[in-house]
Amino acid sequence: MQRYLIITLILVLGGITFGTPLFLKKGNNGASEDERVRLKEENQDLLAQLQRMQVAYGEVDKYKEEALISAKIFSDYPFNIKNKLTVNAGSEEGISPAMTATIGENILIGYIKEVTRHASGIETMFDPSLQLPVRMGTNEVDGMLQGGPSQEWC
Repeated sequence: MQRYLIITLILVLGGITFGTPLFLKKGNNGASEDERVRLKEENQDLLAQLQRMQVAYGEVDKYKEEALISAKIFSDYPFNIKNKLTVNAGSEEGISPAMTATIGENILIGYIKEVTRHASGIETMFDPSLQLPVRMGTNEVDGMLQGGPSQEWC
């Protein structure tokens, strides 16, 4: 008998809770029409900003791909001198003097010193006369990179 009374009580309380607006507001869920319009405009503005950012990011990626030139290194080190490298890309491939030479995007080798039609000479980090202006760290502090071997390597 108690079991039936408890089940009946649960059903009645459930019906009151979910069937009446006493606990839940029906319709617009409490949002006014002005608030809905404002949220819709804000959503459209955010979508427009996102699209502009995607276009700009795509242009940056496109520029980045165009700015990188791939080349093979011709080197016979230790029989070759270690402060100079020759690569198989030159002015025909878009190489010009004073461009930086990197491995990938982040590892600096040196800079382009000489350019011919299909080859270029790179002055490497091991050359003591190499001096390049650089920015270091997340705050991009200005500095001067001095090339040459470390005293530990000599």
